[in-house]
Amino acid sequence: MKVIDVSKWKKFNICELFYTEKRNKKIQVPTGAAVPKKDLTEGAIPRITVTGINNGVNGYFSEICKNKNYRIYDNFISVSFLGTVFYQAGKATLDMKVHCLKPLAIQLNRYTGQYLVTCIRRSLKKSKYSDQISSSVLPQLDIYLPVDETGKPDFAYMESYMRNLESAVSASLTHLRSALR
Repeated sequence: MKVIDVSKWKKFNICELFYTEKRNKKIQVPTGAAVPKKDLTEGAIPRITVTGINNGVNGYFSEICKNKNYRIYDNFISVSFLGTVFYQAGKATLDMKVHCLKPLAIQLNRYTGQYLVTCIRRSLKKSKYSDQISSSVLPQLDIYLPVDETGKPDFAYMESYMRNLESAVSASLTHLRSALR
């Protein structure tokens, strides 16, 4: 795979690209909530935790209404305080210290979602356990993205790049399967 030319990429703050909330005079990204285990019952909605495996999913639970902090997000990027980052295509709830990044300008799909996940992971690469990425620190994180002729993130390029990558990998796997027969 050829190297991506990043010479014309631009730096953006998370708060420029994703929804934020103002709480206690601080700008924050939406976040999950602590929900006692006794309040969680088996169901269909994934619960995202700080784990780095299984796309962050710790289990599937029913919606609960009695906890005022319980929220369901849809089609977003989850970022834990430890720096695990995943694209969540459907509905999911977040555990405490897991944050929701929902873009302002576009509706994510699996291609743009995965592209942004890679860029965010790259920006968090130097984070350590002691850094613990909070909901008020995350909006200030800088990420580098390809830009269009107007200087805005080039989401069309991101989607196209990931589609082409998927096709190339699929073709390679097909050739590999043929060679192993």
